[in-house]
Parts: sequence; structure tokens; C-alpha cells
Amino acid sequence: MMILTEEQQAYINTPLNENVYLRACPGSGKTEVVAARITQAIRNWKQFPSGIAVLTFSNSATDELKERLVEYLGEPVSHPHCVSTFDSFLFTHIVAKIASQITGYQGKDGDFRIRLLDRAADIFRTRTKICERKISACRYDYDLDSNSFVFSTGELTDAVFNAAVLSDENKQDLIDTKKKALEKWICNLQRYRHARPNGA
Repeated sequence: MMILTEEQQAYINTPLNENVYLRACPGSGKTEVVAARITQAIRNWKQFPSGIAVLTFSNSATDELKERLVEYLGEPVSHPHCVSTFDSFLFTHIVAKIASQITGYQGKDGDFRIRLLDRAADIFRTRTKICERKISACRYDYDLDSNSFVFSTGELTDAVFNAAVLSDENKQDLIDTKKKALEKWICNLQRYRHARPNGA
């Protein structure tokens, strides 16, 4: 574990119900400090069955944070807590739980999850092409640490996409496409919530 400054220690000790904005240059130990804060919160957690959701914008940030937390906690973060991307959290913890009720899907062998949600999100694609392809909104994230888009199409071409030099138009298109997809997902969730008895 790194030696913490007074400012970093103050951040770690801030109660979870208080908003704190952590800003620092790359390589200054932000991930380490966030991991230390989450570790402390998990160790002191008494509000079961509720848990802590730590959400990031990219798979790479999620993976790095999970690794640090294993180092601190000695084991992976488990239920009721989770470390995930925003997209994955929405799909796994919100959409997947209500999808069968919305669609009437009867499930298979007791599994009611609908596995076509990511494909359904493919309808939100970039207007412009990157490496000769329009990219689905669910196939990329923005990494705040590296200030760059990270592509995860699940294909061998990911390395090509991640090495591509993006124009300002490409960047704005990626932002707009992701925003449209998120707005649609949130709108659908709100519509479902209002359709349920008592807004449950």
C-alpha cells in the first residue's frame, strides 16, 4: 500500500453519504485511494442486505479496481457489494430482473435472463465510421484515466480500434451515440416503473 498524504487520508475517511470530488493527474494514485476508501467502507458496512455499488465508465477501470480490492480485502468483492461498469450494472441488476416481466419471456431451466440485451443495444450505432465500421453504443467506453475511448467489440479488431486516431467528429459522435443509448435505457426503465402498481 502506498503512503497516503493527509488529503488522501481525508478523502478515504469521508462518510459515504457525503459527496467528494477526487481530481488528480494520471499516475498520482487515484485508483489506489479509491480502492482504499472502498475497502474501508466494505469492512465497516453494517447496512445489510443493502450493499455498495462502485461504478466505472470502462472495463479496464473496473478490472484494475477489482484487482486492487482483492489486494486490500484478500478476496474478490462479493454480494451484496459490486464493482462494475454503468452499462453492466444496468443490465445485470436492473434490466435483467424485470426483462422477463416486460417481455413475457418464460425463462429456460429457471433462468429468466434475456441474453439479447447487448444485441438490442446495437441499434444505437455511430453515424461516422471508425476503421471502416460504425460502432455500437454498447461496444465502447470512455477511460477517464487515459482520457481515451476504449473499444470492446469482442473481436480481434479491438486492437485496431483502440490504436485508431479519432477525429473530433468521431469523438463527438461516440459521445452522442452513447448518450442516446443511455437515455433510451433509462427511459424504458422509467416507463416500466410507472407501469407497475404503486410505481414499484
